[in-house]
Amino acid sequence: SIVNELDLLKGQIITTEEQISMQLDAIRNRLLFINTLLSVASLCVAIGSFVGSIFGMNLTNHIEDHPTAFTRVTVGTVVGMILAWAILSRIFQQAASTRSNWKSG
Repeated sequence: SIVNELDLLKGQIITTEEQISMQLDAIRNRLLFINTLLSVASLCVAIGSFVGSIFGMNLTNHIEDHPTAFTRVTVGTVVGMILAWAILSRIFQQAASTRSNWKSG
């Protein structure tokens, strides 16, 4: 009958609406994940610029007389930034996967 067909059509519309809502939620979560990784990357770059600003203050600290001080500080800063990025992104990815497993289980 017409009432049964309308109920079936209404159920299909609700199901489609829920599927679209889930797809939008997945896209939103992916954007939030990317945004957080970019924030972690900007934090690592800020740490590197902080180290550069400390050594650029023209204060005498007797490291400027050493012939390889610039290379050591530069390499140490870059390695530190890369390590910070790797550690923080790993921690964030583990936390995100643990949370998603917890919610689905």
